[in-house]
Amino acid sequence: MTGEFPAIHIDHIDGVTSNNKWSNLRQATPSQNAQNRRLYKNNTSGHKGICYHPGKKKWIAVLRAKEQKLSKAFKELEQAVEWMKQARLAMHGEFARFS
Repeated sequence: MTGEFPAIHIDHIDGVTSNNKWSNLRQATPSQNAQNRRLYKNNTSGHKGICYHPGKKKWIAVLRAKEQKLSKAFKELEQAVEWMKQARLAMHGEFARFS
């Protein structure tokens, strides 16, 4: 639409790859594009980066970006979800996706 090919990848803001409306597209690095992925089908917590560890009886939240890795254990799922939202916003900014 601009008359030239994008310099880097194109990301679908809403995560729906068939939604190619101009307002839903933005340029993104491969890392930013990965940060905007949806939940994996085998996710059991309903939240990206959070899983239950039966041995520890805690919810484990793990966030990775580039060379950074953050992780923390929580007794309650809601605590893990809130921590993950804040960490994603801080690390991923506008490319943060929570579910």
